[in-house]
Amino acid sequence: MKSKAMKLDSVASKWQVNKLTDSAFFYYNASHKAYLELNDSASAANSLFSMSEIQFAAGDYPGSEASAAKALNIYESFKDTKFLLRVYKHLGATHKELSNIDYAISYYKKASEIEKDAFEILKLQSIMARLYIAKSDYFTALELLNKALKSEAIDKDPAVKATVLDRIGYASFKQGNSNSLKLMNEALKIRQGINNINGLTLSYIHLSEYYNSIDPENAKLYALKAYTIAWQSSNYKIKLRSLLRLIAVSDGKDADMYTHHYAILKNDADLSAQAIESKFKKMLDAAALKANDPEDIAKLEVSKDNNKILTLALVASIFSSVLLFYQLTQRHKKERLLDAYAAETRLSKKIHDEIANELYGTLHYIEHEDVVSGSKKEKLIEQLDNIYLMTRNISRENNDIDTGLRFPVQLKLMLATYSNDGVNVIVKGISKINWEKIESIKKIATYRVLQELMVNMDKHSKATVVLIDFSTEKNKVKIIYSDNGIGTDCPKINLKNGLQNVENRMVSIGGSISFDSKSEKGFHLTLTYPLPILYV
Repeated sequence: MKSKAMKLDSVASKWQVNKLTDSAFFYYNASHKAYLELNDSASAANSLFSMSEIQFAAGDYPGSEASAAKALNIYESFKDTKFLLRVYKHLGATHKELSNIDYAISYYKKASEIEKDAFEILKLQSIMARLYIAKSDYFTALELLNKALKSEAIDKDPAVKATVLDRIGYASFKQGNSNSLKLMNEALKIRQGINNINGLTLSYIHLSEYYNSIDPENAKLYALKAYTIAWQSSNYKIKLRSLLRLIAVSDGKDADMYTHHYAILKNDADLSAQAIESKFKKMLDAAALKANDPEDIAKLEVSKDNNKILTLALVASIFSSVLLFYQLTQRHKKERLLDAYAAETRLSKKIHDEIANELYGTLHYIEHEDVVSGSKKEKLIEQLDNIYLMTRNISRENNDIDTGLRFPVQLKLMLATYSNDGVNVIVKGISKINWEKIESIKKIATYRVLQELMVNMDKHSKATVVLIDFSTEKNKVKIIYSDNGIGTDCPKINLKNGLQNVENRMVSIGGSISFDSKSEKGFHLTLTYPLPILYV
């Protein structure tokens, strides 16, 4: 019985290392039950906590809290400080995500009482200060932050130091202290130096709030900076915060546009969270029903037949040799593709950081200074604004892509940005694809190919309706793109006319592209690529 429980635990660990978290969660749950039957409470708690970590990483915070709370009951009875510290921090983070501020503070306090490392203590102080700021208790927040700032460990990580300085500045600003702007700018400078995307977004949001009542134009400038840089992050909460700040400083059509954008992102995030929470609940329910299924247990037993073992070993040896050759070939191919995508992203960031920001600053200067006047000033501002928008578009089209659980939301949001008063973009079936099982390389290619098609549509097609239909067919992902635009005048579509990149990207992932040349109206094509073969 002990060997069975350990076998389940080992299988779960392997799936977790290979990032097949559904399978890992299933086997950790099975090992948890097996350890409980053996009255091995400590091992059962370890399995539970591993389940909680998987749920947290996926975004199932209610489920994660429930699993961790059960593990905590066991750890506390053993008074195991090492594991208690991990669980306290984890529960603090979980309740923070659930906006249970008082519970989060209480767990972080417990963690800080048993933590020995000075750097970890100051990080806990900073996190608790953030929670007190959320409660508008700026006095307590500043007490904690000033302790953290005085710690000898503060210079260990510039990102943490910047966070502490920014939070001191923000809390001081809320209290009306005069040194707040200096501290926030000091934090901003550090974050710019290390290109801390999430930190920069928060700095710009805080500075926008600071200028809100004393300089509305500057407040909007910083809100736009926060919004622009937030979309380089995979953190949807950062994006939502930047949108809320932009809505606060906008009016008219701009405010309506950003509010609509916020509603789409929030709705997608809520639906994604519900789907993830439901997924883990269904897995637990299914496991409970099959807990005593002898067939499932038999699959985990090690065969005692020596002849079978020898045969399997021989087959495994041959298979491993073939698989190793294939993996080395594919790894080299993937490395080259990832290098290409990394180059695109670096180019995008360089364009944004060095050109777009300079252009925006120049625009702001010309608008508020008498450099030129009259029609010449208007023409110059218009030309600079067009160049700025071009650099923004290039940056947006080549920014980082979140290939994790947020991928379908980010993909849908990208497609939705091309929808406006003149174009209706309809997306079907995106939630039916099991994106979690698809390799990152293929997700990136999918995103870029559809982005190429949408840009091409936006520039040339004059379409009013665009349909992107996702489905799976014969172990392949199938994506149908259709629009009612002007189509192509060529009897044979020339891929060099703006679509060569689409074909190249599809070929790079073993996919294909086919055009509907029979259709007299609009532009229609089908993209397909193979789904991964999973051994679970």
